[in-house]
Amino acid sequence: MMSEKLVAIFEKYNGNLTTKIAEEEGINKETLRKAHLRRDVNKVMRGGYTLPDTFVDDYFLVQSIHPKGIISHESAAMLLDYGSFSPFYCYMTFPRGYNNLQLSNYKIKASYIQKDLYDLGVTEVETWFGNRVKIYDRERTVLDMLASGHSTDENIKAVLRDYLEDENKDLEQLSNYAEQMNRSHLLEGVELKNA
Repeated sequence: MMSEKLVAIFEKYNGNLTTKIAEEEGINKETLRKAHLRRDVNKVMRGGYTLPDTFVDDYFLVQSIHPKGIISHESAAMLLDYGSFSPFYCYMTFPRGYNNLQLSNYKIKASYIQKDLYDLGVTEVETWFGNRVKIYDRERTVLDMLASGHSTDENIKAVLRDYLEDENKDLEQLSNYAEQMNRSHLLEGVELKNA
């Protein structure tokens, strides 16, 4: 039987918890291991657990385990409700020089960027399950998609279309980011309209 404290911590994170967060909340990893052995919780990935009958909040768990990663590209676009695709991988951007050989074990497709641009456009959103994650904002996501070597033309067009129809878009910010990131050439030929 789980302690009330452990149940409360799981509930705080909508039924999802990582070893790292548990330890920050005063629960040691042995307590989580024993809860898993008793089948009080499900182990859904290395360092990630859920309560039974709870949806797995993959993006929250993966980012909690790899906090240097910012959710980006197709994954950020999906969280922004751009496009109608559902990526198989969690696309994340890390500062150049970051190295973790375990990323592929978590179905992470990693991109790397110089440290001075790593924080550009970082914001927080809620996942569908109510947990907060760090992603790149609309404008940065559009530029990342345009610069991506892995995104399909169809996905890029869908993201652009949805961005241009978004009443919260900021075309001035998009241009500023493009200039800072040396990506202004990617906006040439793109019909940007203030609708």
